[in-house]
Amino acid sequence: EDAALPPLLIIQGTADMNIPMSMPHAFVESYRAAGGSVELEEYPDMPHNFILRVGKETDHALGIAKAFVARQLTASTVATPAD
Repeated sequence: EDAALPPLLIIQGTADMNIPMSMPHAFVESYRAAGGSVELEEYPDMPHNFILRVGKETDHALGIAKAFVARQLTASTVATPAD
């Protein structure tokens, strides 16, 4: 049975010592090849878990995440027929 893949957002620091950029790039390619929609937001020179720190990159990344969720909720509301 084919299941629809949910939209996905990846927020990745390019200086992440735990997850080299080759991993999210390969994942994005595979996810798209499987029919999924994925957005990859790269943050230059940011380490793993940078989003837990105070700073302009964190503020920007959180804004991207909020906008992504809002788009998904709007799309879900539009796609769901009323009873």
